[in-house]
Amino acid sequence: MKKMLRSRVLAFITIPIVIGVVVISEFIHALDDQGKVASGVMLGQTQVGGLTAVQLQDVVNTLALKLEHQPVVLLDISNKLHHRSWATDAQHMGLGIDVTGTVNKLMQAGQNGLIGTVVNQISAPKPIVIEPVPEINTERLSHELRLVSKTFDIPAVNAKILMLKSGGFGIQHGSNGSVVNQSEAITEIQTQWNSFISNTVTQPDSSTASNGSSAPLQPIDITLPFMISQPAINDSTLRTINGELSSYTSYYRVGLRGDNISVAASHINGMILMPGQTFSYNNVVGPRTTEDGFKPAPVIIDGQLKPGIGGGVCQVSSTLYNAALLANMKIVERVHHGFPVEYLHPGRDATVAYGAIDFQFQNSSKYPILLRAIAKNGVMQFIIFGHKIPGEVVKLVRGYIKYGDIPTQIIKDPELPKGDRVIEKAGHPDIKALWYRTVTLDGKVIKNQPILTHYDAFPTIVDVGTRGSAISHTSAQQ
Repeated sequence: MKKMLRSRVLAFITIPIVIGVVVISEFIHALDDQGKVASGVMLGQTQVGGLTAVQLQDVVNTLALKLEHQPVVLLDISNKLHHRSWATDAQHMGLGIDVTGTVNKLMQAGQNGLIGTVVNQISAPKPIVIEPVPEINTERLSHELRLVSKTFDIPAVNAKILMLKSGGFGIQHGSNGSVVNQSEAITEIQTQWNSFISNTVTQPDSSTASNGSSAPLQPIDITLPFMISQPAINDSTLRTINGELSSYTSYYRVGLRGDNISVAASHINGMILMPGQTFSYNNVVGPRTTEDGFKPAPVIIDGQLKPGIGGGVCQVSSTLYNAALLANMKIVERVHHGFPVEYLHPGRDATVAYGAIDFQFQNSSKYPILLRAIAKNGVMQFIIFGHKIPGEVVKLVRGYIKYGDIPTQIIKDPELPKGDRVIEKAGHPDIKALWYRTVTLDGKVIKNQPILTHYDAFPTIVDVGTRGSAISHTSAQQ
């Protein structure tokens, strides 16, 4: 009886001591585990409990590098008869994981203070499965989608005007296009990537084949959303063109200059301007170079005809300028030549120089207009078609053309005999030209716009001989 009592007393004393020792031991372990991942924490199927922050960083970095090479296949099934695919990987798509965010999430998991840690040490901790934090670089993703769009997009086709040999025109029907819906595609890819991250890391690692070698990664298949794109110019829009608004004709001599006129006109012929759209001669015709089909012909530089490439293109811009005026279009930019040109009345020209001087006008009507350019056999003609307003008439009415004197500049030349005079460069008079653009509607004047052009005078330069005279070489202006 005494032995039994003694055993019970001993057990009563021993058990608390053992428990205390265990608790103290686990408390010491808990102190050691401060700054480590809590016991039982898992990164998907990977046990990371007990790892230090540095060790955990290595584990997450390894996973991030692995995910960079994850294949991604973007699918186009918009055409039932012809499916297309675009193979890439997560890195090029800007898809990955937030390493810092994932490490912080793992370090915080299961952290219940020191007492909680001791309890977890004593009792068997339940697994805490943490998923990586997805990260998407939208700038890189958008760049990749733009590359995909260049291959997958089927652009809409604008309705076109077909020039007929009879001089009229017909309409070629436009068609809708099919393009990647960029915003919806980004949302869909984000959803698919988040789902992939969540599902992949919680499944057993299948990246190793049965023979121990690395198994190929299975691609993520993502079907891209598409949307219908409408043509900017459709059939019904072009049907509003119901007649000729204006035409203007100038004439030229056949030759290299004429060839340049034909080349420039060909760039403009058939062009459609939508309401509010601005025509830029330099943008449409482009550089005047031999590579672009232009030939050597005289051009006006500093008021003088000089050799150059593309001479004659100003006749095209000037003829178009007059047609635009008569079509009641808004003139945005126009510069006259240094002196009047032979093929037009003074005040009716528009010079151009690529990269320096442009001719621009705006389709200021409510309907599209069609530009027809004809340059053949010495005839340069522009016809502008559009929506005719019944009863509207546009005319260019001459106000005046005033000619001033031609100044003379004397250059004293000691190489010439005294009194001899040689004209080195012919001059041009000061000219002022005023025209009115008059618009009438049912016979009533609704606009009378003055157009004033002033050509500055260029002096005639005369060399006067002074040889044998005591007067030195000087210059004067009269």
